Amino acid sequence: MRIFSLIVALAGVCVPSFGADTLSYTLANSTVAGSPGGVGECVLLAVLALGGLLWTRRSRMAACGALALALLVASTTPTFAQDGWVTLFDGTDSSNWKIGGNQASFQIVDHSLQANGPVAHAYYDGPFHNHDFKNFELMVDVKTAPGSNGGIYFHTVFQDAGFPKKGFEVQVNNTHGDVVKTGSLYHVKDILADDIKGITQDNEWFTEHIIVQDNTVTIKLNGKEVVKWTQPADWNGGREGPGRVISHGTIALQGHDPKSTVQYKNIRIKVLP
Repeated sequence: MRIFSLIVALAGVCVPSFGADTLSYTLANSTVAGSPGGVGECVLLAVLALGGLLWTRRSRMAACGALALALLVASTTPTFAQDGWVTLFDGTDSSNWKIGGNQASFQIVDHSLQANGPVAHAYYDGPFHNHDFKNFELMVDVKTAPGSNGGIYFHTVFQDAGFPKKGFEVQVNNTHGDVVKTGSLYHVKDILADDIKGITQDNEWFTEHIIVQDNTVTIKLNGKEVVKWTQPADWNGGREGPGRVISHGTIALQGHDPKSTVQYKNIRIKVLP
């Protein structure tokens, strides 16, 4: 036990704390936590593996290396929170997002993914849940410039160009000419300007909260529910075509046109059973 404490002290970066369901480590002033199969388990297994190595000086050196590797792996994976939320974009690194369409339309600006330019979509392509989600909660903070259009897709799949044909779009549009406004399940359950009056406005951050549970989609704006839609048994995709059906897939952010500027940040998801 003294040897283990010494290794932890030398590493100087982790302090273990155990709860009923979660193992968490404080890593360079940020918390990483996981359930079985997550980052927490990886670190736990690494530490437990050290138990058989702590008897010789050479083994202690190997143990320190293994611990350092485990910490490195943990620091390069999505950030886990104890309540199950996972951050998909940290404001600085967009390597887990794959751009379909004009590559220059998405840039990191003020810790956000900013869309401005010809049509493009940023698809989450990272390791969490193999970028494939069925039931989940998704929260994204959004800010629009006046007259801008954007959107958040779910249950979609990467396309090299064009607007995604698979999945659903949750509209981002406070004052753009399209009458379908922010929070709409686009061309499935549309809402209008009067429905969002006083909830969202341009040049201010607001939160889109999307919940998909089985065949029901719920959309909230700044905590207020604006859409709740259950897919009928005979649903064929409606006016958007056969790809607009509840299934599974990744998340995508929309860059609509060169006259629109939309920022997306604090992108976090919680997988539901």
